[in-house]
Order: sequence, then C-alpha cells, then structure tokens
Amino acid sequence: YVGNTLIATNVSSVGIPTLASNDDAFISFMSSAGVASLYRRSDGLTVTFPSVPAGSTAIGDTTFLAPNGDLYEGNTLVATGVASVGVPTLSSNDDAFISFMSSTGVASLYRRSDGLTVTFPSVPVGSTAIGDTTYLAPNGNLYVGNALVASNVASAGMPSLSNNNDAFTPYMVAPTCAW
Repeated sequence: YVGNTLIATNVSSVGIPTLASNDDAFISFMSSAGVASLYRRSDGLTVTFPSVPAGSTAIGDTTFLAPNGDLYEGNTLVATGVASVGVPTLSSNDDAFISFMSSTGVASLYRRSDGLTVTFPSVPVGSTAIGDTTYLAPNGNLYVGNALVASNVASAGMPSLSNNNDAFTPYMVAPTCAW
C-alpha cells in the first residue's frame, strides 16, 4: 500500500522509498513470483525489470541485490560479488548514487547517469555500505568516501542530499563508560 492505494500483492521485499526532486516517490519491490518492479506515485505507473533474478531483494529506487551478490540498477548489472548495499540517494537532478561493498572488501559508489563506479580505498575491509558515499567499519569508524568522519559509532542512518547535493548522514556515537 501507498497510503490507501493497493499497489501490489504477494510482495516478498520492498526497498526504501526514494523521493525525486519534484517530490514524486519511487518504491521498488520484488513479488513472491520473482518479478522486480518500481512503482511511481505521481501517476501510479509500475515498471518491471525482467533482467533482475528471482529471489533478489529490493533496496530502493531501481536497485536490487540478487542472492548471488549481483547488484542491479534496473535491468543493468552494475557489480558482482556484492556483500552490502546502501540505500540509493537521488541528487537534485534525480541521478542515483548507489554505495556498495564487494565481498573482497572494496568500497564503491555507482552513478546511474554515466555508469561510472568509483572506489574508496581508505574504507576498511568488512565495512557496511550505508548510502551515498557512507560506510561503517566494523571498529565503529564512519567514513564518507575516503574521509574518516567519526569514531566509536554505534549506528548510522540513511544519508540524505540537500537541494544543492550536500550530504547529511545521521549517526549515534556509542557512550563511553567513566569507570
């Protein structure tokens, strides 16, 4: 459901909804029959992506992670061997940015507009992709791209972009004990 509107039945996963620059909402989902889809709130249009394998997980926007670690943006295979995927963010011109960590420990960002993938070698192996260019390392270090921005982080929220594409990432620092 989106509000009171039923948009699909027999859904196995739903991605985090993303907002376009005109405040239109995009909701990705996988049906239990294995069909990857995207619902657009403004006109009620549902688009399907037949290249996405059955059993994949909807991440958000048009991003899906297959059980074998293949990462899809719509019908396009953008990476293989993916261990984690962050929530996609949309820029002010509705370009999608998708952060992911490979199973070999490489932090990367895929940009939909030109298919460019950039890597961040300073992000430690075993980190988790959060979104945009944000990664949380196993030791609690929070990276935005190659920059260490905080330590002792217990959790990080979904990054968001302002209308001038400045990124904001909420996070919680673990309390320290004064024994």
